[in-house]
Amino acid sequence: MLRLVARFDRLEASFALPKAPAVLGADPSCELHLPLPGVSRRHATVTREAGTVRIVDLDSKNGLGRGGQRLAEIVLAPGERVRIGRATLTLEETSTADVELGAALQRSRRPVARPGETGPATPDLDSDGTAMREAMALVRDLQRGARGEEILARLRDLLEATAIGVMRPPEARVSGEIGFELLVGPPPAEEELASALANRSDRAQWRAGALQNTVSWWPASATRACMATFPASSSQPSAWQLDLFEHVAEVLDRTHRPPGRPGSRPAAATLVFPEEFVAGESAAMKKLLAVLEPTASSTLDVLILGETGTGKELVARTVHASGPTAGGPFVAINCAAIPAELLEAELFGVEARVATGVDPRPGLFVKADGGSLFLDEIGDMADALQAKLLRALQEREVWA
Repeated sequence: MLRLVARFDRLEASFALPKAPAVLGADPSCELHLPLPGVSRRHATVTREAGTVRIVDLDSKNGLGRGGQRLAEIVLAPGERVRIGRATLTLEETSTADVELGAALQRSRRPVARPGETGPATPDLDSDGTAMREAMALVRDLQRGARGEEILARLRDLLEATAIGVMRPPEARVSGEIGFELLVGPPPAEEELASALANRSDRAQWRAGALQNTVSWWPASATRACMATFPASSSQPSAWQLDLFEHVAEVLDRTHRPPGRPGSRPAAATLVFPEEFVAGESAAMKKLLAVLEPTASSTLDVLILGETGTGKELVARTVHASGPTAGGPFVAINCAAIPAELLEAELFGVEARVATGVDPRPGLFVKADGGSLFLDEIGDMADALQAKLLRALQEREVWA
């Protein structure tokens, strides 16, 4: 599904394409509310067309810009961008879930009592859209492999919770210790833990207790449960907050790997080695494995340094087989063995050309979609191609 994405510095706002012409601007009354620097109160109109959007400037102070020129109107195709104020606006493909989450955050304005407050309730989203931006930024950083502790701390603030944690299954718990792999805030009482683990459900469950209220998530398909606690005086989180809680819990259940005990290296079972990989017992090998285990559990890009013949591809295959993309393809290419003119076509693909009879061919980025792409000898790549490659790695998108 196509969406409009506005970015400035580390801020990001996302909009589903409007069904009817809509006004985009910094004024909260605009259908597309965009409180970013340089955006006028009523900056432009956005009209959805077949596979594109038409953006028309409303005599704003900073206007629309591309290539150093100010434009009265522009038609954005997927992947194209335009300057709006000090931000950039891009038409991008995204999942339905992301669009629905962004729309829910924009719509939500219901009063919610803050934990511990006895006075009037305050809106659960600030009028300038701060909570919306923070929630979407959290989802984006979660997809990029941010640390679980950081994600939970930010989620706790958005939920106005006292504590939030990811629990190990009951059978994996050590006698006498609270069964949390990740915990931000004070641990809940044992009776609250027992209540949260009593029933499994695919949806987040709100429970009002005598001492504290809880939200828990533990589907039958999950290996971990997620739980948040609230003061007994707090009210139930709104629908968008529960949806966000479920999304974060589901991703952490798939991707989080607990660290080893202090002074020990990760257990061999946490890494999946290719047949050619021989894990020795030397200090250097133990140090390498200690780095690989947390690296493999994330979706971050990995730089592997080493002399020719030291096994960089084996390390790359281990990271691939042990991480969240293990079910996808592993595609490798030696960048030094292919001329720069041909390497670009190999990486990004070739479009059909009638005059030359060239058939369309997808690039390796597309072939590796859902898996891992290993670029060997990347340091020998031409500077111009490295710039294009950096763009693809930064934006995590290419033309298919």
